[in-house]
Amino acid sequence: MSDSVELSATTSQPDSVLVRVVGELDIATAPTFRDYARDRLPPSGGRMVLDLGGVGLLPASGINALLELRAACEARGARLELLAGCPVLRPLALTGLHRFFTITPLSSEAS
Repeated sequence: MSDSVELSATTSQPDSVLVRVVGELDIATAPTFRDYARDRLPPSGGRMVLDLGGVGLLPASGINALLELRAACEARGARLELLAGCPVLRPLALTGLHRFFTITPLSSEAS
């Protein structure tokens, strides 16, 4: 279990937020991630993009945090999009929850 996760956010347009996550979204870090992202929700009609390319592990607690964030975006009328590699895509696909997200797969090869 990890005790830290690196989070950063940038706003490229007034209605678009990019949140980068590096580390593991486990039981120790998922609440911090969820609260950080919730505090940066875009306005109605906006979008939040989660760059999860730096996430190496996504257990149930991390999946739950993503679902809670999806619900918060929906309630606000904003879109949630995920940029994700295999460590995130695999558990979402295995659980069938990938259908509830707009996901752009990230290449596993370094450019």
